[in-house]
Amino acid sequence: MSAARPAADATVAAVSTSGRAGAYTFDVTIRSNDTGMEHYADWWEVVDASGHLIYRRVLLHDHADEQPFLARRAAP
Repeated sequence: MSAARPAADATVAAVSTSGRAGAYTFDVTIRSNDTGMEHYADWWEVVDASGHLIYRRVLLHDHADEQPFLARRAAP
């Protein structure tokens, strides 16, 4: 989400992980107020307990007709 949007525009509804160190897969279910390409959740990220960024997934299109939606991504 861009900094200009309120945090309530998207929420993480569920997260599951699988894999091993250096080869994880994250399944992230997101509920967002997408209205189309002009307004949509455009990223999600994984941070560690200290707040350090582990991974950021950039979303390139809206999910206005798919709510909530599942984003699956393999990450280090």
